[in-house]
Amino acid sequence: MPASPDLKPRSPLKSFTKRSKRRAAADLQVTCSVTNLQSFTVYQVRVRERCTDFIYDSDWGYSDPIMTTMPVQAGVPADMRIVPNSITAFFFDVSWQAGASGQCIFKEWVMEVYQTSPDPEDWAFAPLPSLQDPPGVW
Repeated sequence: MPASPDLKPRSPLKSFTKRSKRRAAADLQVTCSVTNLQSFTVYQVRVRERCTDFIYDSDWGYSDPIMTTMPVQAGVPADMRIVPNSITAFFFDVSWQAGASGQCIFKEWVMEVYQTSPDPEDWAFAPLPSLQDPPGVW
C-alpha cells in the first residue's frame, strides 16, 4: 500500500531496527514499540525487511495513519490542610495528598496563596480558626 497522499513520505521521525538471529517463518508476528511521541498527533509507520544482500530487501509496507491519544492529566490534589502548629505571624505549612499521576511526568508543584480580605483592618480583627473548629465556624 503506498503512502497516503496527505502524508508525504519524509525522513523518519524515529528509526528502529528489530533484529533476530534467523527468520522463523513467513507468518512471523513482529512487534516493536515506538516511544517518545507527541500526544494528539498523526503518525504513519513504514517497515521493510532488510537482507544480507540488499537486492533481496523488501519494499516498504505502510500503516494506515494513526493518531495518538490525548494524555491523561494528573488528578486534583486532595485533603489540603494547614499543618498543625505551623501557623505563625508570617508563616504556615500546607500539606496535601497528590492526585493520580495519570500520564504526567512530574516537574513541580505550583501553589498560589490569596489574601481573602483586601483591607488589612478587616482581617486584623478576624478570629484565627483553630484546626479543630469544624468548617464554617470562622
